[in-house]
Amino acid sequence: MIDEGKVVTLLHDFKPMSKLEKGQKGAVILDKTPFYAESGGQIGDTGYLYFASGSFRVQDTQKKGAVFLHQGQVVQGELRNGTIVRAEVDSSRQSTRLNHSATHLLHEALRRVLGEHVMQKGSLVEPKRLRFDFSHPQALTQDQIYSIERLVNQQIRANSELHTAEMDLDDAKKKGAMALFSEKYADRVRVVNMGDFSTEICGGTHVARTGDIGLFKIITETACAAGVRRIEAVTGAEALSWVEKQEQQLQKIADELKVSSELVVEKFSQVLSQNKQLAREMMTAKQKMATHSTEALSQQAIKMGGFQVLIAQVASADRETLRHMVDQFKQQLSEPVILLASVVENQVALVASVAPSCLSIFKAPDLLNVVAIKINGKGGGRPDLAQGGGDDVAALPDALQSALEWVKEKIKI
Repeated sequence: MIDEGKVVTLLHDFKPMSKLEKGQKGAVILDKTPFYAESGGQIGDTGYLYFASGSFRVQDTQKKGAVFLHQGQVVQGELRNGTIVRAEVDSSRQSTRLNHSATHLLHEALRRVLGEHVMQKGSLVEPKRLRFDFSHPQALTQDQIYSIERLVNQQIRANSELHTAEMDLDDAKKKGAMALFSEKYADRVRVVNMGDFSTEICGGTHVARTGDIGLFKIITETACAAGVRRIEAVTGAEALSWVEKQEQQLQKIADELKVSSELVVEKFSQVLSQNKQLAREMMTAKQKMATHSTEALSQQAIKMGGFQVLIAQVASADRETLRHMVDQFKQQLSEPVILLASVVENQVALVASVAPSCLSIFKAPDLLNVVAIKINGKGGGRPDLAQGGGDDVAALPDALQSALEWVKEKIKI
């Protein structure tokens, strides 16, 4: 959008200036402007002010009362009060229009799918995306998201013409026009109507027909505050680009699975089922090996004051295998005090267990942390069973020996 205007005021650090020189930042006030100032969730326009000797880059447009501030920097030349400029808004405003109109359709779709309790709690409209915050007590289901998308895209395909009208605020409300929760309105307002689907009070920029939006796609739905959900979505070319990227990712998965994209879900389910079966078989094999190991290791238990103490390192056993071994030892040893350690992928796993009769002397987390603190780790758990770990593998042998000495001291033998 292009229009011609006259510079009526120049500001630098909010102080009036007679001129702005090359490289100097400031704000320009014109007698008239095609630029839209930030309002109602829509970001301010960007663009250029061209004049005979140079140009001014408008990086943002803000509104103070009835005054539009074109904030930015002189790119070339010297801009003076009274200068005639050609005001040219960046083409990105067209994408912003799509997103702003889509926000109106989204608002109404949310109310129709989720209920009339839905109220707008905030929004952001910019060229690449839109963000919409609304009142709702829980996360949306995937089916609800699909229903909202379908409803919005139905309205886009309907290609309804947008109508705007200025009227008294009370008349707008009587016509059912929705208003923003945080906006303070003048006595006269602008009402934007999209067919018979959406009617809202809004001063922002919009498309001529809903079909101009092209395509609407929700990309995230998250919580943003208690009782408030947030949707981010894309429209037009950005929506098409998002869909293309999703299809490319799907095709990469299909290529890895060596099936067509239509069969990805079926093939993935088969692979997942096979992996679960293999994991179960591997766990069974580990437990059998652990059982054989416990029979040999149980012979290493040391009798201390009525307890059988076993502190040992086990080769390549994960934490679940260690727990299984502890259960085996508890059946094989009388009044057991057990601390097992294992190293897997340069990480130490620890599991400790003590007999009920030992709890008055020390607890499992106490025993485990004697080792954990020496291997740069930590642990915790129940009084009779604890687990933890650390990453200083080299310190493990000395740490286990110190744990044995600590038990001797505690049991007083």
